[in-house]
Parts: sequence; structure tokens; C-alpha cells
Amino acid sequence: MGHPRTCCPILHAIKARLAPYERMVTAVDADQRTVAVFAGWQFARKWSMWLAGLDTERLSRFVPYRAMAARLIQGAVVTDVGSIDLGRSNGAEKRKLGAHPVPLYLALDTADRADRAALHAACRRLEERCQGADEQLDIVKRCC
Repeated sequence: MGHPRTCCPILHAIKARLAPYERMVTAVDADQRTVAVFAGWQFARKWSMWLAGLDTERLSRFVPYRAMAARLIQGAVVTDVGSIDLGRSNGAEKRKLGAHPVPLYLALDTADRADRAALHAACRRLEERCQGADEQLDIVKRCC
């Protein structure tokens, strides 16, 4: 595998562009040891979070959500955060914390009917790949 700077220039460009909005969260255990890292960005009053790193030798993949939720609540209470987006995977675990699943909305448009049909089909395929299995999410899929 190549060096990240040479193989993923788009990811570095996105990260640089989103840097002013970045709000990461680190989940720790009772001994204050890091068990998970969550990538986060805040746009207006919405704070979006995703699991970015996990100590798999000590925790299962779902356990750190409780620690993350505590940090998010603490952060939201003292700022202007109005809603927190926890992503669209592991719905059952996130619902235990009070999360409400929402569909992934994608909207693309063009003046040409043929191009619009192609975009619509691509949007549906992308949405299906991103949302995962229906039984995980309990949500209705909706495209453009």
C-alpha cells in the first residue's frame, strides 16, 4: 500500500477543507485509557460522528458507543449543538442510546432527462450500499 499522501489526495483535500469544522471525540475507560476514537464534524448546529479507531483487544466493536455518547452529551450541553448524527450503521446499538435512525438523502439533478435517469439510478445504488441491511436500520430507503 502506498503512502497516504500519494494514494489518497482527495481524502487529504477533504480533510483540509473540513478542518475548521472538525470535532473529534476520544472514548476512555474507567482508568482513562483510550478505547476508541470518533471522527466528527460540526456544521451549523449538527454534529456528525463516526467510529474511526477502536482498541479491539479490550472491547467489542459496539461497547464504546456508551462512552462516546457521554462525551457527546457533555459537549453538546455546553455548545450550540442542536442535533447529533451518529451515522447509519449498528442501528440496534445506537437505538439503545436513544438514537433515531434516519435515511441517507442524496440529491443530484441535471436538465437532461437521460442524464437525470442515470443519476437517479446511480443514486439508488449508492444509497443502498451506504445504508446497509434493512434489519440493522429500521428505516425506509428514499432516493433523490
